[in-house]
Amino acid sequence: MAKAANIILTGMPGSGKSAAGEALAALLRMPFAETDAEIEKTAGKTIAAVFAESGEAVFREMETAALKKILAADGQIVSTGGGAVLSSENRNLIRKRGRVVYLSAAPLLLQQRLQKDAAARPLLAGKNPAAVIAELFAAREALYQKTAHLAVVQHREDKPEDAAKKIAAGLKYL
Repeated sequence: MAKAANIILTGMPGSGKSAAGEALAALLRMPFAETDAEIEKTAGKTIAAVFAESGEAVFREMETAALKKILAADGQIVSTGGGAVLSSENRNLIRKRGRVVYLSAAPLLLQQRLQKDAAARPLLAGKNPAAVIAELFAAREALYQKTAHLAVVQHREDKPEDAAKKIAAGLKYL
């Protein structure tokens, strides 16, 4: 059998990409990688610090480099940053290097999930989270849909294991 394809998770901040990705990796016994963790490792600082010190444009360049590095391998679960789909280069790369799953959630649910750590998220820090989430959702939703092979809708009561099972079933891994 050929090497297993990557399963690449996209979606808004708060959609559960990291938690669902870890649960999916455990379920399918595949390694888990996260672009934000790769950026922090390479930069030697937090995402918030990268944004504050270098700006969003530099962060987006680092995000593309992290995606390229991670996606050089096969057979892993990959959680992307919420804005990774903004770049056509990133969208093409993730479509080429794996099965793309869009973890979708309503803006109100995203806001509820992000309430406690909005200050740690550069695009939300010091702003009205509800307004920013609505704006980001409007700007990104079509890109998530266009890029994905599968969309999995998240509900308030869903646990990461529920999302993992939906993804595995939707991609015919179960």
